[in-house]
Amino acid sequence: MRGMHHALRGVVLLLACFASNLPPATARYQAKPPPEFCDQYEAVYKSIDQDLELYRNNGGITPELMARTMSLHTAGNREKGLAVGFYNGRVYVIDTVRRMKLKPFGHHVTLWTAYLKVMLDLQQRFGAHLPNAEFVWHTIDRPVRLTNASAGARDNYPVFRFGKSAAHPDILIPNFHFYMKAYQRKFLDKIKAFNRDTPWPDRAPLAVARFSAYGRYVHPRDPHCQRLGAGGAALCKVTGRSTAICPVRQHLHEWANAHHRDRLDVSKDRLMPMDHHARYKYLLHVDGQGLSSKLEFLLTMGSLVLKEDSGYRAYYHHLLEPGVHFLPVWKNGAGPEDILEAVDWARQHDQQAHRIALAGQQLAARYLTSEARACFWLRLFQAYAATLTYDPVQYRNITFSAEGEREGRGEEAVAAAGLRFLKPVARFIEEDVATTFPLLLSELEWEP
Repeated sequence: MRGMHHALRGVVLLLACFASNLPPATARYQAKPPPEFCDQYEAVYKSIDQDLELYRNNGGITPELMARTMSLHTAGNREKGLAVGFYNGRVYVIDTVRRMKLKPFGHHVTLWTAYLKVMLDLQQRFGAHLPNAEFVWHTIDRPVRLTNASAGARDNYPVFRFGKSAAHPDILIPNFHFYMKAYQRKFLDKIKAFNRDTPWPDRAPLAVARFSAYGRYVHPRDPHCQRLGAGGAALCKVTGRSTAICPVRQHLHEWANAHHRDRLDVSKDRLMPMDHHARYKYLLHVDGQGLSSKLEFLLTMGSLVLKEDSGYRAYYHHLLEPGVHFLPVWKNGAGPEDILEAVDWARQHDQQAHRIALAGQQLAARYLTSEARACFWLRLFQAYAATLTYDPVQYRNITFSAEGEREGRGEEAVAAAGLRFLKPVARFIEEDVATTFPLLLSELEWEP
């Protein structure tokens, strides 16, 4: 691992040398504009510009910044991140060794594989619409670095991540659980059945929450994510320069079960199948170690979602309007008491509560579909590529082999200045992943 780390750091030093000596590539690749059907999801793309604004204002994402991002945030630095590139419409894993050592990364390899299958799906769906781009994603549950707002800051790293607060420079992407838990087939496609099988009048007027008792990780200096308990009690304990741990779920469990069972059915021990949540009128969403993906599943149930105002957000959260699609509770700077107020309000305003529940459900049905998510990825890559100050294929003078084309695999990148190994994603999954974790591919449930 240490050798891999040093090799990746060497990329940073080599880039400037390669840049000045590269001959021009033969034919500059131009990605096609997004297909017209993606226009119907325009509202969900707002987070893309919000996340990229920082990099645009600081002069764009340079080759040097990308090299540092690869060095610091990927497996070579013992991080749960992976470097990936689209070159001439095809997707590759970027690394410094011919066979990556995956075993130390455990279940994160499953998450990487789910995302890599998303990239292959995008390659199949959109092909020549995909621009040349290099990027890094990270699969831990929380962001770590705060944004450095000073002009020209060099330590804002463009890492793709499924959750963050407004204080972090990460770029939001869809959560891997959309793909690993059959979100389209098991949830969106069953919305009519959820509403039919348990009509609103038949649902119990309780707020229900089921969760594991993970502690919440927040940055001590992130003003958006600080948590207080009942009565304004302090919850969070600082454990390091970039980490405070807040036992949010444990506190909720103890508080609710000690005093408020008449309105809250909260448990960290009694499991409940997801479709059984539709038996209750009110569903309480509380984030976990960082952003929890459970919200997008709860929205499909047709019940009123009471969403913790944790400060963490996903790529689509800007679409959710308080009082229109959900009720905000446990707001920043206060304790959980307003959960009780929300339940009391909903019981007294049953029709309004039902309208909000259906509006949240309809939003998910429109903007979180398989097609909508694919279009989000495409728009993200096109906007992200426009933020790069370089075209990766031109800059690295990547050459391609026609052998793969003859075998029906498409052209394969075989050489790139400054990058030691580029491996087509399908081959990376077949060789590196399957060799290290033989059962992973057969056990991984995945759908677009």
